[in-house]
Amino acid sequence: MKGHYSRDCPNPAVKRLRTDDSYTVTEEQGYVILDGTSDQNRSDEDPQKEEQANVVRFGGCAILDSGASTGVTSLEAVDAVQQQRLASGEPGQPILSPSDRRFRFGDGSSDSASNKVTQPVTAGILKGHNLDFHLFDKKGNETLPLYPISEMRKSKMVVDYEQNMVMFKDQPGVWHQLPTTGGERGLILIPLTQEAVEKYSSEPHQANFLE
Repeated sequence: MKGHYSRDCPNPAVKRLRTDDSYTVTEEQGYVILDGTSDQNRSDEDPQKEEQANVVRFGGCAILDSGASTGVTSLEAVDAVQQQRLASGEPGQPILSPSDRRFRFGDGSSDSASNKVTQPVTAGILKGHNLDFHLFDKKGNETLPLYPISEMRKSKMVVDYEQNMVMFKDQPGVWHQLPTTGGERGLILIPLTQEAVEKYSSEPHQANFLE
């Protein structure tokens, strides 16, 4: 099983928030199945505009990003998640705490996170999890929450990028189909709210069992 540096990940956004940390994926922590798609074959659309549009279109979802070593999000995305949770009567409140993390962008610039939000999840495949996302609230840094490799390791998630499916190692053989943003890049989405599960998930209450 092969690990790689985040800068070499075959599924990044050009201006995606990421740190300089490298990682090695081990059998004990989970692993990633890659589809061999290179950056050259991905969309030429302005990444910043695309991510801003994703925040509006796919509010309530996170992007599964094995190239990000730490979870990050934007104020707009946090607001969307919380508004949906309140509307559905989901229990639990996000918790804000100071962040000491500084991130480097794909274009070479860097910025510091303003806060860290701990987001409870009470719907979908991550039900019962509390996810930490470092928060950016500056214009131009809009992004859906990025579900990073650190959370994948913690949950022992296995990802099949070719089929847009995930499995958890404590439930071997049970694959969950996930929605994507569509288009050439087709980023994999993880619904975090009940509304997002009902709107975007093709299997809100079931999974695919391998024979």
